[in-house]
Amino acid sequence: MLISNTVMEANSTRYINTSASDRSYTFTPLTSQTKLTLTAIIYLVGVIATIGNIGIIAFRHALNNRRLQRNRTFYFVQSLAWSDLGASVLSLPLYNAIMLVDVVKNDYICKAVRAVNIAFPVITIQNLLVIALERYVAIFHPFFMPSIKTVKRLVLMAWAYGIVGSIIISATYNLIPVNIDNDKYTLVCLYDNSIPAYKFMFYGFVIFVYIIPSAILVFIVIRMTRYFRKGRVSIENCNSADKLRLTGSRMFLDILIAFIIPYLLWFAYTIANFTFKPKLSFETEFILRYAIVTLAYANGAINPAIYVYHTKELREILRMIFHLRVNQISTGNIELKEVRFKPKKNLPNSHPSDNTQL
Repeated sequence: MLISNTVMEANSTRYINTSASDRSYTFTPLTSQTKLTLTAIIYLVGVIATIGNIGIIAFRHALNNRRLQRNRTFYFVQSLAWSDLGASVLSLPLYNAIMLVDVVKNDYICKAVRAVNIAFPVITIQNLLVIALERYVAIFHPFFMPSIKTVKRLVLMAWAYGIVGSIIISATYNLIPVNIDNDKYTLVCLYDNSIPAYKFMFYGFVIFVYIIPSAILVFIVIRMTRYFRKGRVSIENCNSADKLRLTGSRMFLDILIAFIIPYLLWFAYTIANFTFKPKLSFETEFILRYAIVTLAYANGAINPAIYVYHTKELREILRMIFHLRVNQISTGNIELKEVRFKPKKNLPNSHPSDNTQL
């Protein structure tokens, strides 16, 4: 994942080995207990994210069979669920595997691994940026809301941008020798700052893909949070048009907040490295970097919980499963036709976006 390598690059100049031939090569100099612990944590996150997002996608297909009208929320949730599933099934296991098995033997494998690590997180960021901008326009400039067709195009562009951008930026990565101590060194897949063009590409990518979108997301989250806290929208005075444009706004606000928090931790850690330049051992730095990456991937495990919290139909299905209502289960599969999606009634102290239709 790109952020993890940016963090290491910020503090790894003291590690670059200029005389690797004088030292013996060591693959991932961590204790077995450390590797086992890190693997258990990251696979726990991956399993939860995989099950959660598969459930969301399956629920969406079930609703399609009921010919539910597709709205903006539908396309946003679908796109996020697929990108989170890709990260948990492909990016996350691969990131862990290269810690356990010495398979990155040359620069080409290094570039390919980084492309997979980077792609889905970048797609998720672009998805969230599209969602945030659409929600901002819907709330503060409703006359300029994009059409469903435009939303679909923007979602496809987010995926295309993530894939193409990941391939381009992965070209800047090479295997770099890193000193562990006076006797040992290891090889780490980092961007090669010895080539001026790579340095320009890398920092340009970080600025335009992470820093600027993150700043926009923080600004929009603050504006939306203030908007809802001030209670500008009252359910009693909310007409059908307002309900349509505000559907899912609170859910997406929670998703944006869940995304921003781990990235703010990364920014704080990076700034601390540049400012104080702490002398950390290779193992300590590796664990910190791994922890930040795990927090970033954990976003994919948190999103399904947010969907459930804000979607009444999902809660009804989960309640049906956990209560073991046998009469609503046929051959081990839920009979969705037994779940009646009734029009929601306006309740006091509620908001039109509290019960989101996916």
